[in-house]
Amino acid sequence: MKKVPRSRFEKTMSAKRSIIETIFDYLKNNLTLWHTRHRSINNAFTHLMAALAQFIIKPIKINNYKYLDMK
Repeated sequence: MKKVPRSRFEKTMSAKRSIIETIFDYLKNNLTLWHTRHRSINNAFTHLMAALAQFIIKPIKINNYKYLDMK
């Protein structure tokens, strides 16, 4: 299989994938972000905003939070 050249951004995001997956897992499991039975788009966005507001109030504690910087 040929190696595909990747940009610096893609390499950085690949290295940070585990942290990003941890945050998405926390949002889906603890804040009940994933819900597929919305009857309207307004309810879906309301549910999304409520989950994000709850995440702001009660953030996840990550030891390597400094690695989320894009620098």
